[in-house]
Amino acid sequence: MILSARYGLLDLSDHVSPYELQLGQPGAVDADTIRDQAHQLGLLDTPEVIALAPRRYAELAAAVGPHTHQPLAGTTGIGAQLARLTALAAGHATLA
Repeated sequence: MILSARYGLLDLSDHVSPYELQLGQPGAVDADTIRDQAHQLGLLDTPEVIALAPRRYAELAAAVGPHTHQPLAGTTGIGAQLARLTALAAGHATLA
């Protein structure tokens, strides 16, 4: 799944028009919207969710499902995120 600031939860095959919107801006989705979508999609009982996303998106995912892992938590930019992902792929780090 993809978490979009405008549309909420999207399937990888969904096609949407380009937009300029960030979480927290007027018109952006919130935790209630994501929770409703997750419920409609039957995802609320998913035992494990891994949010490979920047802080605000990962925190939104975690607000909906407390069982959400945030392996990029604490990273301070794309370079640090890529380094963390590389470490995870190599088995040198674990999910947070």
